[in-house]
Amino acid sequence: MFRNNGTAVLLERVSTKESLSFPEAVFSGNGTDIDNRCGQELDLSIDL
Repeated sequence: MFRNNGTAVLLERVSTKESLSFPEAVFSGNGTDIDNRCGQELDLSIDL
């Protein structure tokens, strides 16, 4: 759970080319949920 943060996740450098995902994460009340400064590929799909 990422709640009530200025920025929940900050990605500046990531040492893999694989897509990152946050399948079980809950983001709520953050100024920014994911600040992807390095342009890392993200999978933000939601499986329902």
